[in-house]
Amino acid sequence: MQLVIDIGNSKTKVGYFEGTNFLKKEEIDSLASFQKIFGKTPPKHIVIGKVGVDRAAVISWLQQKNVSFFWVDSMTRTPLKILYKSPHTLGVDRIAAAVGAWVTFLHKAVLVIDLGSCITYDLVTANGEYLGGAISPGIYLRYKAMSTFTANLPALKFDGFPPLIGRSTEECMQSGVVNGVLFEIEKMIEAYRKEIGDFEVILTGGDSNFFESKIKANIFVNQNLILEGLNTILLSNVSEI
Repeated sequence: MQLVIDIGNSKTKVGYFEGTNFLKKEEIDSLASFQKIFGKTPPKHIVIGKVGVDRAAVISWLQQKNVSFFWVDSMTRTPLKILYKSPHTLGVDRIAAAVGAWVTFLHKAVLVIDLGSCITYDLVTANGEYLGGAISPGIYLRYKAMSTFTANLPALKFDGFPPLIGRSTEECMQSGVVNGVLFEIEKMIEAYRKEIGDFEVILTGGDSNFFESKIKANIFVNQNLILEGLNTILLSNVSEI
């Protein structure tokens, strides 16, 4: 069995795999909680993708447990050819999601949209060339920016889809953020298709389910995409699973 650990900005997700087969997923809320993912028999392999925490602290903890692990970073070999101008700055979550999507669609061109703390757009060609894409503020960051950098706007949270025409300050803020994200996604898909041709679209990230039925384009949603991509990277780098 392999454990795949995705350490994000707000959550840490742990996926359990047997070879390529996804078994289950759970979320843990702190470094100390790592201990609960180990049973009486340690997994054969652990792969870690990190965005938001101190790498040294995680490595130190795992070394104390005498567990072997494989750490994915921007320089790790993947099935994709990275054409990014600054690969050393490319987030592990973006790499893993792109790998997972390309494998999911059996090596077709694909656009990955990850709706997390930031919204990321990542394009992969049918030949497995990672091109890059775009990064914009996610829903939470948009709400926080309005309440933080203005004197009179309240702090709000995403609470479902608002009316297009807001009839109060709160409704106007909700409409601006949520409908703005929706329109952004639809126009980005349209613009990318004009630029590079057709592709599959897959959404992932914490807010993706809310947009699945709202986006006009034909899309797929996979909340486990980053975990699956990290597992694929592990399998392509470790000979014995």
